[in-house]
Amino acid sequence: MIQFKSKLEPRVVDIKATRLFYRNRNSTARVVINRGGTRASKSYSIQQVLFLERFLTEKNKKFLVLRKTLPSLKLAGLMDFKRFLFDYGLENKIVEEKQALNYYYKPNKNYLHFGSLDKPEKIRSTSWNYIYLQEAIDFTYEDYLEAMRRLSEPSSDGKRNQLFMCLNPTDEYCWIKEKVIDKEKDVEEIHSTYLDNPFISNDYRDYLENLINVDLNHYNIYVKGEWGRLEDLIYRNWVSVKEVPEGEVIYGLDFGFVAPSALVKITIVDAGKGAKSIYEEQLLYQPGLTNSELIEKLKVLIPNKRKHIYADSAEPARIKEICDAGFNISESNKNVIDGIDFVKRQKIFIHENSIDLIKEKRAYSWRKDRSGRVLEEPVKFNDHLLAGERYAIFTHLKGSYNDVQLRFL
Repeated sequence: MIQFKSKLEPRVVDIKATRLFYRNRNSTARVVINRGGTRASKSYSIQQVLFLERFLTEKNKKFLVLRKTLPSLKLAGLMDFKRFLFDYGLENKIVEEKQALNYYYKPNKNYLHFGSLDKPEKIRSTSWNYIYLQEAIDFTYEDYLEAMRRLSEPSSDGKRNQLFMCLNPTDEYCWIKEKVIDKEKDVEEIHSTYLDNPFISNDYRDYLENLINVDLNHYNIYVKGEWGRLEDLIYRNWVSVKEVPEGEVIYGLDFGFVAPSALVKITIVDAGKGAKSIYEEQLLYQPGLTNSELIEKLKVLIPNKRKHIYADSAEPARIKEICDAGFNISESNKNVIDGIDFVKRQKIFIHENSIDLIKEKRAYSWRKDRSGRVLEEPVKFNDHLLAGERYAIFTHLKGSYNDVQLRFL
């Protein structure tokens, strides 16, 4: 538990923090890189340092939080900031310019902006004291250089301007390691794992630790937080897009509780000459949902209950309960290998705000045993939206495709 005095009332604000908070708070490096496994509290700890302590206690400072795209920023960083304000009763103490994504703490003359960096020129002619690159692996080296050039706002208290970033180390040859960690001097790399997070549930801890029995490379990256390289990727037939056209709509649903429940919206568009294009949008990715809570979510996310939902056939009781609530839900074809092969033959477009779906696509790979032999089965980890995608596409479209095409001369 940490405490700091705020001039909001004034009063003391208590914060539950992991040791990762202190390592980021105490770092004096110009560039602070948090590299580690999933659920290590990397991003959360950086946000505690920036959003809470420094934004509320330092003076005359400018803060910039960046994601590569604006939709992903709104789903992640901005939501986290607003949750912090709500959790600590500060939501009425901060002045918000909603459209511009600007936030002000006027007693200390501090300014916080959330922005995207799909084009580096967006931050030119600006200057900042603190910059945070969320999901740093999504940025380019040129993005990083532009951000470093903007780390130039004068500091009235003598404290250093700093750039923070966090990432899962999925690629040992990425620019962050080769050009920043290995070559620059004023850099601190903070390594962490789920063991640094005392607030993680026992169920999720068991879920992570079992990954060593699933795939060694994924275990090293996502559990141990070690540099790795995802090989033997399954899906390469997709791109991200900004818009989804009109078409036939269906849904894929993968049940979870410790792991997230995941809902993906599939829009099937006629591409001409019998071909179809598949557009996908992530609608739900949330752990801890009971079936009754899930149904309430579905009522909002799927306003037209007549649309087809294809769900995990291993959960017939949950499917029946959702069906009894009025939804057009049915069991899916769960043949994994045939389903993957079918999805691989489609032309897939994923809406850019589907950040968890894109993460799953980028990491989904064939499993290797401990001797390095590639097996004909995917790694069963972080594949919840992909399962929903497969349920919907394979079950709904398999009958409309023919593996043998005839041409009469």
